[in-house]
Amino acid sequence: KEPKNLTAYSQMAQAHSMAGQGDKALEDYAAALRIDPHDDQIRFDRAFELFNQGKFDLAMAEVNQVINDGKRPGDAYAWRGYFWMRRKIWDKALAALNEAVRLEPDDAEHWRQRADCWYGMKQFDKAISDADEALLNRAYVYAMKAHGNQKRASGAPFFSHPLEVAAILAEMRLDDATKDPRYYPGIQSRTRFVPHSMLCV
Repeated sequence: KEPKNLTAYSQMAQAHSMAGQGDKALEDYAAALRIDPHDDQIRFDRAFELFNQGKFDLAMAEVNQVINDGKRPGDAYAWRGYFWMRRKIWDKALAALNEAVRLEPDDAEHWRQRADCWYGMKQFDKAISDADEALLNRAYVYAMKAHGNQKRASGAPFFSHPLEVAAILAEMRLDDATKDPRYYPGIQSRTRFVPHSMLCV
């Protein structure tokens, strides 16, 4: 019996893909797109399957359709950059990732991907800079979630201190574990957030 919703087709496609049945996965994604031709996640998943099958031009066409639809252009450019990086065509990868960062500068994943691209291009200082930017974005989001609307006695938002600490640690070029925002004392003592690794001790 044929499913009638996107979720069912998406799950079937993923199962077929994991079972090494890429052609069936593509059929499932095509069926899902007949239900909603503008579902960006289905297009991204289909693009990834096409890419893994060596169908680069078709994968790019799926990503370009998301850009044309205007729903998640930053993510679409990041996928475009990822595909170019996998082919080691660094200039095109960098152009796509620059656009992803320009469109969504607060998305830490875009900065991390661009750092990977710089690394592939052997431009290590730029890779480190982008990796640090990704860390600062991650620290900001984590501190905001943890502290919410908490205020200092001065009335300043409480999350500003963890963000300043992240910036200082990034400038010091310390390792990622040291810079991890989950270990900032204010988050542990003043919020319900507890780092997963502390729960495992």
